[in-house]
Amino acid sequence: MIDGAKDQYALENNKSTMTPAPADLAPYVKSGSKLYTTLIAGSAPTDALGGTITVNAIDTPPQVNATTKTALADALGTNPDDFWGAYK
Repeated sequence: MIDGAKDQYALENNKSTMTPAPADLAPYVKSGSKLYTTLIAGSAPTDALGGTITVNAIDTPPQVNATTKTALADALGTNPDDFWGAYK
């Protein structure tokens, strides 16, 4: 969702490499959702386990917190990075 919000923000605001502020992304996620509330408050988004998601620049995918990756490692097999792909 964050990656999609970044893409839409970039398209509508003619941005290419800057890192959007959390509040910049809020209009591009569902109003009233936990993510929306977090972004509109200007806070960094978090995942379901409470780890911070690094938004990164427009041209770089968001990054999942290392703690979340470690917590889910058992369920993801011998090479968890295969699961996370661009978001690692």
